[in-house]
Amino acid sequence: MLLIGTVMSSISWLQSKNDSPPRYHGIFAYVGFIVAVVWTYTVANEIVNLLQTFGAILNVSNVIMGLTFLAWGNSIGDVVADVALARQGFPRMSLSACFGGPLFNLLIGIGLPCTITIIKTGKPVQVAFTHLEAVLCAGLLVSLCLSFIVIPLRKFQMTPAYGCVLVAVYCVFLIISLLTGLNVI
Repeated sequence: MLLIGTVMSSISWLQSKNDSPPRYHGIFAYVGFIVAVVWTYTVANEIVNLLQTFGAILNVSNVIMGLTFLAWGNSIGDVVADVALARQGFPRMSLSACFGGPLFNLLIGIGLPCTITIIKTGKPVQVAFTHLEAVLCAGLLVSLCLSFIVIPLRKFQMTPAYGCVLVAVYCVFLIISLLTGLNVI
């Protein structure tokens, strides 16, 4: 990689002039995007592997790791971006991202691999539906229905009180999910 980068940057340096961009300047954006996606994918996989290793060393189940550390780590960037958007005067964009980001991840992140698997194998993807999955679906359904009812009733005004309600719903959901995942209930 270092050799390829050195060769490419040398060619770019030799072909460039200080007063005008090179002819292939537009291609850099596409190449940069592809490189960023590859790096993001690689780093994300390594972080997941690292957390799974820590979980195995510390004897923490995959359920706890998935519901806590992996979920929080996966969401922290969205939280920071959404709060920043809201504070900069773009609350609609922030709220849209809160629902649109997870929806995109669900439909593309799960839907696309399942579709590819179905096309390759010709068989439907089997999903185990245990008590934990039922709790996860119920938690998602409760939070979405609550928002679907409360937000229009409040004339689309989001208040800190409703934010506290959603945090409380999440805490209850997390406790029930962890207890279910650990076979306590």
